[in-house]
Amino acid sequence: MEAVDAYRHILVAVDGSPESGRALAHAVRVARASNARLDLLAVSPVSSTMEWGGGTQAVALNDRGYVEALRRAAASIDDVPVTTYLEKGDPAKRIISHASDHLCDLIVMGSRGRGRAASALLGSTSLAVIRGASVPVTVLHGDLAAESPFAQVG
Repeated sequence: MEAVDAYRHILVAVDGSPESGRALAHAVRVARASNARLDLLAVSPVSSTMEWGGGTQAVALNDRGYVEALRRAAASIDDVPVTTYLEKGDPAKRIISHASDHLCDLIVMGSRGRGRAASALLGSTSLAVIRGASVPVTVLHGDLAAESPFAQVG
């Protein structure tokens, strides 16, 4: 059996949801075992109202929520190097480009598990990342999120 290289730079998508909390808990375990560093990335989606010049107050409030989710997630980790990032745009595209630009070798993220019909209508960030990423992607599903100690982040 061929040895697998340990991960060195792990990207975790953070949005304050219980699912992203579970992803964070998993990524921390992997980082500890691999002596890896973590990038915590929150992506504030750009809404159509913002693109047309309206809703700036709502966007500012939304950004504060992501900043707080990042702060709480980073504060929950005491023995792994962590860097936080807040970006705006399409979450899947930003996650994929961050992993590429920062030479991450693993992406870890949560999934709400909406199901096939809802994903077809709403799109699935995790599915888009899996399809577009050039590195392995680990997705933690929503039905397992309740056991995460970070489930209340956000």
